[in-house]
Amino acid sequence: MKAKFGIERELENKLCVTEYKNGSGDFHFHSQIELCIVNDGEIEALVNNKHQHLKKGEVSVALSNETHMYNPVGDSRFTVLVIPVNLCEEFIDLVNLQKITNPFIRETNITDKISLYIEEIKKSDDNIVLKIGYVYLILGLVIKSVAFEKSHFHSDTNFSSKLLLYINNNFSKDISLSSIASHFGSTHLLF
Repeated sequence: MKAKFGIERELENKLCVTEYKNGSGDFHFHSQIELCIVNDGEIEALVNNKHQHLKKGEVSVALSNETHMYNPVGDSRFTVLVIPVNLCEEFIDLVNLQKITNPFIRETNITDKISLYIEEIKKSDDNIVLKIGYVYLILGLVIKSVAFEKSHFHSDTNFSSKLLLYINNNFSKDISLSSIASHFGSTHLLF
């Protein structure tokens, strides 16, 4: 299965909470962090190569540029929280050079708090400071609840996003490594 680059999500790049009823999406990736919490029923969640059936109250976590998708199992409702990395740079610094070994959170005491904080984000209207506060509470719970392991792969999420957007906007032109290096400056292109 091939993952699609979430171009719309990249272009929008804002904090958002979206509720789905029996909806599903493509296997995709983007630079934002994404949490999915099941409100009712059951969903099939896939994050990177980890697959799990999640029930009411359970959460999946996809870090920047991790492939993921959700499919309902029967009648279900779930909420997706999308967090741009520029809103949580300290979290990104903490998890740099690490990957989550199990991206699913099932502990009720943790998932109840995550659900509560997502609801508070939805109610916070235009108060971005309050919203970011709840984002950090959620990400603090993520750090506390999932296991990380060292990864040798370092991802500059901002550069990755810019590079993929550049390719998307210029795919019909003759793109070469030298044209990309010229556009971004050769210091970013250390392949």
